[in-house]
Amino acid sequence: MAEQIKSSKRCYNCGCEFTDDNKETVEHIPMQALYAGYSPEYKINRITVPGCYKCNHEYAKIDQELRDFIGITNDNDEAQLELTAKAVRNITRVKDFWKRLIPSDGGLGIEFNLDSLAEIHKKHFKGLFYNKYKSPLSKDYEIQVIADGDEKDSKLLYWVKVFHEQFEIANIPWAVSGHQDIFQYRLSTLRCDNEGVYRIVDDIPNGSDWIICEMLYHKERYAMCLAAKQNFYHLKNDIRK
Repeated sequence: MAEQIKSSKRCYNCGCEFTDDNKETVEHIPMQALYAGYSPEYKINRITVPGCYKCNHEYAKIDQELRDFIGITNDNDEAQLELTAKAVRNITRVKDFWKRLIPSDGGLGIEFNLDSLAEIHKKHFKGLFYNKYKSPLSKDYEIQVIADGDEKDSKLLYWVKVFHEQFEIANIPWAVSGHQDIFQYRLSTLRCDNEGVYRIVDDIPNGSDWIICEMLYHKERYAMCLAAKQNFYHLKNDIRK
């Protein structure tokens, strides 16, 4: 049997080494589907990270869920017309798509898979972490996503406000991948100070108690990822209580 050739780089998502059987691919952060209908200048300086074929293939199965979600929730933004058209075509081409229709404000809406959306947010968060620290997120961390679908949960909204304010207090600017109209983000680490308060610090990768990431898609759709070390898992569980 031939010896497997390994790369010094690792997959941003699962952390594996690349081999002949699981080759290195290029993953765009955010995913390319979000740029449908936009001119080339919107795609300049997009973040890319190394990903293994297996992870790339698995995410390809659900990537369109976020694109479709943004396209369907388009609020008469002409720049998103092609995105919306692709979303409608993708949804309606599926047999029995009508089963996804739900009553909404006196009309009909589309039901989306919130678990798939959360997985895409995690993917982008892990990619941003790798891009900043040149290392995959340690498996010592558990990731919590707070995003669309959590609007009625006052406890979750409280935590979003708390961590968002930490970004503001620390004067952390929004960064951009590609174009600010498509994707903006803020990523930082937190540690507990002597007063028992978690504050943003310039910390080593995979060394902080918490890692937080805000993401803004197409200037409207917001998501926050919170990564907590497993020994702090009880604190993270409190967020859902």
